[in-house]
This record gives sequence, structure tokens and C-alpha cells, in this order.
Amino acid sequence: MLSAVAIQYEWIHGPLASPEFVAECSVLYSRHYGKWSECSPTAPGENVRLSSSRIRDLLVDGSVIAFARLDDELIGYAIAVQNKSVRGTISWVTQLVVHKDYRNRNIGKSLLFSIWTFSNHYAWGLITASPFAIRALEKATRRRCDPLKIQRNQTLLYNHGCRHIDYVESSDQPIISENGSKINTHFFVDHSDVPQMVKSVESAKTPWVLGEIEEGYEWFAFTFQDQPQIQLSSDEIAGMVDAS
Repeated sequence: MLSAVAIQYEWIHGPLASPEFVAECSVLYSRHYGKWSECSPTAPGENVRLSSSRIRDLLVDGSVIAFARLDDELIGYAIAVQNKSVRGTISWVTQLVVHKDYRNRNIGKSLLFSIWTFSNHYAWGLITASPFAIRALEKATRRRCDPLKIQRNQTLLYNHGCRHIDYVESSDQPIISENGSKINTHFFVDHSDVPQMVKSVESAKTPWVLGEIEEGYEWFAFTFQDQPQIQLSSDEIAGMVDAS
């Protein structure tokens, strides 16, 4: 069984990341992020790859990168860009990658919490096709994604993303209703495992409320400071504090 104590969490300001570290992130992403969909115009069925230079592009002023190591091996990282809006700071996760052998072990949650700790930002969120990433967001912020709450902030979030997150500007407007929250990013990562992933993260107490996504779409998922906090176990809270 993997010991949380054995995993070391750290974070640095994005622009300070060394070329060697960025290269490590590129290798992890390219091996473990996912595969291109069979509908993808780019290398269908092959691993989605990301160059060091593209990762460097995401490490802009205001960005933070948290990472996890086990026995000196990089097993996960998250990049978040934190900028002020008219309603307060928005923390936008631009990447969250966990080694496939260590998924569903709260590493994503711990990475995100190590960036945010107990911040009072206005909103925290990400665009993703991974239900695991969304549950990590919810646990790290101790709040649940609510499509109607996201919809009320849709214009603010989308405009903020267009200003600060380069791939948002090339995406379509989000489609949000009481039944879901998604955005067409034209990013054709394979979705074949998504239905089973959704089943694995939903329960009677925590239903899946963000709807389904088609090929090329991702979920537009955010939580907000003024939402009620969810209860976490004492072990979960202790693990998050240890990672911060």
C-alpha cells in the first residue's frame, strides 16, 4: 500500500522552474496524460504529448506549479494561474497530471491543496475531461461543483480565461445549464473510459451533476468561496495539511 508519508509535495513559482524540471513534466505528461481519440485529427489512438516549450508557455507570471515525488520520481504535477478579477482572485488550473499507477489515491487533491491551502480566493477551477480531476478540485476546495452557480459566473469566468489562459480564447463559449457544464475546446482526448470513471466517483451522497461530454468537449468546472463547505475526514484534512 502506498504511504502518503513517502510522497513528497513541493511547489514553486512557475517562472522559476528549471529546464530540467520542465523536461520531467513533459515526459510525465506525454506518458500518462491520456491518448488521442479515434476521432482526433491528430495521431488517433496515440499518447497525447506535450513538449517542454509548451509547458514553459503555461508557466506565466502569476502561475504556480506543485509537484509530487516518490523516491525522487516525479509522479504528479499541477499548474495553476492565479489572477485577480473584479470579484477576487481566480485560481485556474491549467494542468493536472498524475502517473497512471498512482491515480485515485488523493494525489491530485493534495497537489491542488498544496497550491491553494486555505486561501479565500473567489473561485477555483479547471477545464478537464477527467471526473477524477473534478473530484480532486472539490476535495481540495471543500466545495462541490454546482452547474447553476457556474452559470451565474459564466461570463466572468470565460472572459477571465480568455485574458489569462491561452487555450480558452480558442475554445467556444461554455454550455451551462442545471444539467451540466461543458466547453468545446476542440481537444480530442480519448473519452472511452469516462463513463466508467463517472460511475466510480458518484454515489447517492455525491451524485454526478456536470452532465456528459462529447468528443472534443471538456467539463467547465469551478467552485466558489461563498459555497458551503463539505465535510472531510480527519485523515483527509491531515493529509492535505501535510502536503501544504
